[in-house]
Amino acid sequence: MLKVITPCKQYFSSVTVAILFFFSYSTLALEWTKPEPFVDSYAIQVEAVKNQDGSLMVFYVKPNRKVAYIKQLAPNTNNWSKRINLGIYANNIKVAQHKDGRLELFNIGTFGNVISHMTQLEPNSDQWSKEKDLDYYGTQIELAKNADGSLVLFFIQPDHEIAYIKQTEANSDEWTGKTNMDTYANQFAVGNHEDGRLQLFIIGTLGNALSYKTQSTPNSNDWSAEKDLDYYGTQVEIARNEDATLSMFYIRPDREIAYVRQTAANSDDWSGRKKIDAYANQIELVTDSQGRINIVDIGLIGNVISHLSQAAANSNEWSSEKDLGGYALQMNIGKNKDGSLALFYVSPLANQLYHAAKTLLSN
Repeated sequence: MLKVITPCKQYFSSVTVAILFFFSYSTLALEWTKPEPFVDSYAIQVEAVKNQDGSLMVFYVKPNRKVAYIKQLAPNTNNWSKRINLGIYANNIKVAQHKDGRLELFNIGTFGNVISHMTQLEPNSDQWSKEKDLDYYGTQIELAKNADGSLVLFFIQPDHEIAYIKQTEANSDEWTGKTNMDTYANQFAVGNHEDGRLQLFIIGTLGNALSYKTQSTPNSNDWSAEKDLDYYGTQVEIARNEDATLSMFYIRPDREIAYVRQTAANSDDWSGRKKIDAYANQIELVTDSQGRINIVDIGLIGNVISHLSQAAANSNEWSSEKDLGGYALQMNIGKNKDGSLALFYVSPLANQLYHAAKTLLSN
């Protein structure tokens, strides 16, 4: 017997599907925008930082190792400048802001891994000093800020020992000589305690064991002895909770993400390991406008980018992991002036540089 579908039922079915699609899309749209490519921008590394006026600057190393950047034409917008070349070559870059708002770019060069730097001449400006070599060599560089506002450059030397130099005072173009830390690493991360002391987490050269060292007092050159954590990792990163406690996240040898956190702000006591049930090749951390730590990761299968966050500020409960609709070789996260998050990443497709934003409503 022929089955007849009435126009009324057909209409109802179509409207239901449309409504479901609308709400599904709206929920997605309120989380992250669809990834967009930057026109004629290709990279092997990307690094995002804020100008003094709150606009984002996106620095990147091109496949030919030239360093360039693009910037927001106004804070919080999706309008971007054309590419600006800096006239230098690098294998890796890091950028930080001086106390007076100017930016400082450090790079590991293409000849012998020589470390050099250049300085933005005025806050928000496109004018930069000439590149200056430091006569030091490194395989990883990280920038931190002392409690007095002076910048500190940490680096892993060719023999894997960590060393650092620091500004003689905030905003100065003078830097101290190298200080060796008697600590050896494959990778490290640095953060600030609430009281201004620096905290260094290290993946060691023997079995990728995790350890840490703490600046004894703010701005000091004295550090604690290295302390082992009895955990092992392939990447380590640091974030601060809303209550000012630090959390150290790391990728375990089986690629699962885990973390430990301070029992109280400024404490030398740390919780036991907590696993997150997410697996990654790379992680980036950022705290959103609600005080929650967000993890963006590059997954094991197909380099898919995913995101998860604390259920609430200071919580040990986490959201489920959500795919962001992009694929990455390397990534970095920035924060807009209004507190919304911005993701920048290098795609496996011809190393195209992409960006996406997490809306303020979902932050």
